[in-house]
Amino acid sequence: EFLIQIFILQNLKKYKETFVPKLVEDVFSRKIVAGNCKIIEHSIQTENCSPIKQVFRQVPLQMREESFNAKLKTQLNKVWYTIYIRVRQRLNVRSQKMKEVYDRKVRSIHFKFRQK
Repeated sequence: EFLIQIFILQNLKKYKETFVPKLVEDVFSRKIVAGNCKIIEHSIQTENCSPIKQVFRQVPLQMREESFNAKLKTQLNKVWYTIYIRVRQRLNVRSQKMKEVYDRKVRSIHFKFRQK
């Protein structure tokens, strides 16, 4: 067995010296520019595709209250902001100091939600 292993190793070295450089040349040829390959072409058509139907997933009970509070807060902020703009226009606040005082008063209002 030892002689067989030595014979195989000697032949492997011989084959490595002759065949490996040729294999490397074939794999890394200089003719092909990286990124340009015209052997296989494909296209993805998305023009007349219908939307994918997915099953409706309910929001977990723990997260429902949080999402409701977040939506409510954004809606209230929008309402208060529109009221703020209207009042500011009606007051016709022209001096910079009065604008700053009014802005501070509006910013001091915080919304608090009751937690169950």
